[in-house]
Parts: sequence; C-alpha cells; structure tokens
Amino acid sequence: IKAVKNSTTQDISSMTTAQLYKTILNKDLLQEQRDPDQPPTLIKSKCELAFPMTNWELSWDRARLQGLRSEVRSFLFKLLNSILPTDDRLSRIVPSATNLCKLCPAQVVGDPQHWLLECTASRDVGEWLETLIKKYVPTVTKENILKLDFESTNKKDLDDSLVWITSNTLLLIWKRRSIGKNIELVVTRETLGRYLSLLRETRYKMLYQQINLIMT
Repeated sequence: IKAVKNSTTQDISSMTTAQLYKTILNKDLLQEQRDPDQPPTLIKSKCELAFPMTNWELSWDRARLQGLRSEVRSFLFKLLNSILPTDDRLSRIVPSATNLCKLCPAQVVGDPQHWLLECTASRDVGEWLETLIKKYVPTVTKENILKLDFESTNKKDLDDSLVWITSNTLLLIWKRRSIGKNIELVVTRETLGRYLSLLRETRYKMLYQQINLIMT
C-alpha cells in the first residue's frame, strides 16, 4: 500500500481494484513509455539481463507449452529464472556451502548446466537428449537446451514435441540429482513413455503422435 501511495498522486482509498493493479504493474513490471506511439516495455528480469543473447520471448512461451504438467511448468520457471537450488546457487546463499558438485570426483562447479547435462551422474541422459535434439537442430548448444531456445525448420509441431521431451527429461534428471542418485537412460526413457501415454487420450493427441514418432 505504501509503495502504491508513493507512486501515484491519486487517493488510494478511492482507487478501484483495476486502478491499484495497473499502478503496481506499471511500477514493478513496466518501463516508462518513451515513445507515445509505442506501448511501455517490460522490465527485464535478472536472468534476461544475464543472458542477453537468449530469445526470451520464445523461452517463456515454451515454458507454458500446452500439454506440460504443472510440475514441469513449475520446474521450468525455476530453471529459466536460475533459482534451482544447485550447489552453485546454494553457495551464494549459505556462506559455509561449497559451489562444487558433490557427485563428481573432479572439482567442478555445480551449476545447472553441469547438474543437468554434464555431471557423471546425469551425463548419459544429457548426451542422449542433446543428440536427439541435434538430429533436428544441428546447431543447438547446451545453453540453448536449458533455455528451451532452439527451433527446427519452422515446424511448430516438431518444436513443441522437442520441448516436451526436453522439459520432462530435465525434470527427471533434476529429481534424481536432488536426492544424490544417478540417472539411468533406460529408466528415464521408460518414465517418459509412461508420461507420454497419458497424452494419448487427451486433447493433445496430435502432440502425442509427434512425440511418439521422435521417441521410437
């Protein structure tokens, strides 16, 4: 309430809910409108500023892909915002914590890319996922994969399928890593198959069919 009061000349006691919402939105999410003919732009988040080469509009859209479970969407929000509690992040919150990966014999920083794609505990599945995506997007990098920032030859159904596979695979890796366990490729593919079968009898049947073609 204090923040709203300080950012407007209106009497907040007489403001409607819509007016309060617009005031808060303008203050926390929107930059000032520099060109009167253009709408105000969104303030960039910390992750957007840290990775300026990422197509964030595409990444945020992918994270809300229809057909993804709520658990997957929640995970992607944390992944894209760089707030997953990896060794590297925890070391910046807890002074006594180390930023080194606890599952690797080598002295390697446990950041999201290492945790999900490069660690000895997740490398087999990470390499399988990267190889699968490179069949359709040869120039994809590990950073692209973690940001969902990749596109095939303008085939949205194919891209949506790759995003579904990527998102669910990364979450499976994360869940095993979080309890200090290795990630096995055979088990991962079996679990993906079970998740995929849930799409078959839903309105996402076309997505199911495309994913099934890629996975088999």
